[in-house]
Amino acid sequence: MPKRFLNVEYNTISTEIDVTDFEDLSDVQDAIKAKQPTQTDLGPTSAAASTALLDFWTAFTNYPNPLEVNTVVQLPADVFILGNHSIGSSIYIRPCYPKLLEKSLSIVQSADIRHLIILGNPGIGKTYFGYFLLLHLARSGATVVYESGADQKRYLLTPNGVFEGGKHAFWKILDSSSTFYIVDGSAPVDVDAKTILVTLPRWEIWHRFSKGSCDIRYMPVWSKEELHSCRPMLFPTVPQELVESLYLKWGGIARYVLKYALVKEQQDFLDKALNISNIDSVVKSFGKYGENLDASSCLIHISVKDGFHSGPYQFAFDYVVDEIYNRVYARDRDHLIRFVSVAREIGETGQLNRALFEKHAHTVIAKGGSFKIRDLRTKLESTLQLPMDLSTLLLSNNSQVQDATNCYFRPISNIFESVDSFIKPNLLFQMTGAKDHPCKQTGICDVLEILGNPSKPELYFVVPPDRFACFTRQSYHGTDGQVLSQNDTIASVEKLTRFVLTFEPSHQ
Repeated sequence: MPKRFLNVEYNTISTEIDVTDFEDLSDVQDAIKAKQPTQTDLGPTSAAASTALLDFWTAFTNYPNPLEVNTVVQLPADVFILGNHSIGSSIYIRPCYPKLLEKSLSIVQSADIRHLIILGNPGIGKTYFGYFLLLHLARSGATVVYESGADQKRYLLTPNGVFEGGKHAFWKILDSSSTFYIVDGSAPVDVDAKTILVTLPRWEIWHRFSKGSCDIRYMPVWSKEELHSCRPMLFPTVPQELVESLYLKWGGIARYVLKYALVKEQQDFLDKALNISNIDSVVKSFGKYGENLDASSCLIHISVKDGFHSGPYQFAFDYVVDEIYNRVYARDRDHLIRFVSVAREIGETGQLNRALFEKHAHTVIAKGGSFKIRDLRTKLESTLQLPMDLSTLLLSNNSQVQDATNCYFRPISNIFESVDSFIKPNLLFQMTGAKDHPCKQTGICDVLEILGNPSKPELYFVVPPDRFACFTRQSYHGTDGQVLSQNDTIASVEKLTRFVLTFEPSHQ
């Protein structure tokens, strides 16, 4: 006997009931009642979904295209994510999204850990990654409760329909281990559902939840290539040159480099954050990022390692380091110099110390004068006399070098590995607060070529005073990060004489 099914609708939820073996109408009626979602399931604050939300979930469920990186998920006309016009109808698939999705699902579907927190800087697409998760789950036929911290709502999204509810709806469904619970920017409740929280690193949202059986992963900021890939698809009115210049200020924060690129009030936020920064506030942001997420926190990025684990905290870009240094130097020079004069190894404070020391070293070297040096091969100490008051030229292309005179050349980004600055005709500088700083041969070779391959090039490692005595000769590394033998060293690089250089805190 062929199977027979009855399609039944409960307000906005429809389902299919197998009625093959039913002998009379009362059996069918009982089955319909049994399948109907109860108010206990849905919670006291739930309601039938709007047509707009239904259209959204239907579009996600039936989305036909492959989810490929650097493409845009585009919903049909007049269909918006979560039925909300202000969210829009497009998702740019960042290159990290598919891998992060795969990692996320493997964690919450494991036997041991069913809760996951995904942290990242504000404005890098964490919320849209949550929507990307919803798209995948919709196409997989999963039952999902989505909770939005922005509008204090929960949405029950199933293959058979959708409901909207308040922040305390759908408790019974959340206590099912087959349910996916996706939370954006709000402290989740502790339930049996497979829970993924995406949020900025504000402690009051995630820290308490993390103390249970929970894993934590991180979303990276955008690369420059991602920004340029997304721009013509979603932000075509933003000039490419503007994206380039904003990237040098904000780094990979798409909210400000793309979305608010043309909004002056939003762009002014960076200057406001810089204006209130001092050594203590920035140290606090580095040391306890997220515990007090104030304005200075937008100046700091969380780097991400393989497997989406957290790496060291970093300044957004060289522009931010320069501006913090200049402002702090003007307000409290003595405090700044004390801070950078002693190398620190411990945690994020050490990273901040090294970044500000390197900026301070640029200022001191450009002013010139007499410096204590030591040949790293012969170990002989001597003095280097540099020309006074050179003009700092922020180098954006190699053509600037040829005709410039009396200049201290400083690339605007790290385009020359192992060379932070140089002075014509033959002096190269690498600022470092670390004990060791291996040399990348390619970057050195590129700078020597710009200088016309001088016959007696010199490379100076500029270090804090307490690093001078212990700093040793550094090895050359290839593009693969491996140590090069002498036979593999390029001839122009082999001619380099390497020194360590330092200066006293009072050096003007």
